[in-house]
Amino acid sequence: MSPGILLIYPVAGYQLIVEALVKVITVSRSYGSGGSQFAKQLSEELGYRHIDETFVRNMEQYTKQGSPLVSSIEDEVDPGFLDKLVELMTNRTFKKTALSLCLYELALAGDVVIVGAGAHLVFANYPSLISLQLVRNLSERVRSIAHENNLTVDDALELIQDKDKGKSKWIKNYFDKDLFDPLQFHMVINLSLIPSDKALILLTSFSRTSFEGISQDSSEAWLKNRLLERKAEMVVFDLGLAHGPLIEFHADGGVLTAKGVVGGNRDKEKLLEGLGKMSEVTNVVDQLKVGVLSRMLY
Repeated sequence: MSPGILLIYPVAGYQLIVEALVKVITVSRSYGSGGSQFAKQLSEELGYRHIDETFVRNMEQYTKQGSPLVSSIEDEVDPGFLDKLVELMTNRTFKKTALSLCLYELALAGDVVIVGAGAHLVFANYPSLISLQLVRNLSERVRSIAHENNLTVDDALELIQDKDKGKSKWIKNYFDKDLFDPLQFHMVINLSLIPSDKALILLTSFSRTSFEGISQDSSEAWLKNRLLERKAEMVVFDLGLAHGPLIEFHADGGVLTAKGVVGGNRDKEKLLEGLGKMSEVTNVVDQLKVGVLSRMLY
């Protein structure tokens, strides 16, 4: 099997073609805030594609559905690796790598609004990013959820608390961050104080001006470099080395630097060979050391 497993989420009209500055808007929201509907309206107003958390659920469930979401860089799929994906999707590092890889692929296909999925952290430091957090007063959230789901006020409050707790736990587990930390976002909007229609006007105007002056080349390079790093991480899983090396990758154009510790010379040679077969890689810089591992990254 060729190394470098690539997970692809099927989006209508999807093409990995970069023709202009790729703009990414991420939307995080508290449950019952109306943020999901706001994000959809924003994407329609701007003409961006809209990706919601169905994307994450499909990633988790595709093996059960038999959906062909797996292809290697050379479009070859090892049936044995497909069997391993069920187990790998329970691996925190694998899932985070797969999630990031898919989101970078989606961004390279064109302007996008991404709801949830920790996207504001996946794209942190991306030059052409606006990250939003949408909140709403708890009392209004409770009334809204109670009405939408025909629940009592007490049941609606319990549901909101469970949902918020679940979102926070998910972000903490995969990114070790506080979901509701306002410092993680470019802008936090309270939809209890700013009506959604006015917030939409505000964000539409802001998004159309904030990307001015940003280099298309630097944004595209950032996305492609991060994508290549995630693909390199997938090679580690593909080659069955996930429980061995402690490795970090840094991509700069087609130059891929591998730095860290592997458990033996055989693993090192296998990994370097696998990385060298990646179609985007022009050179692999070997900064790997062979040694005894004191802890496991994966």
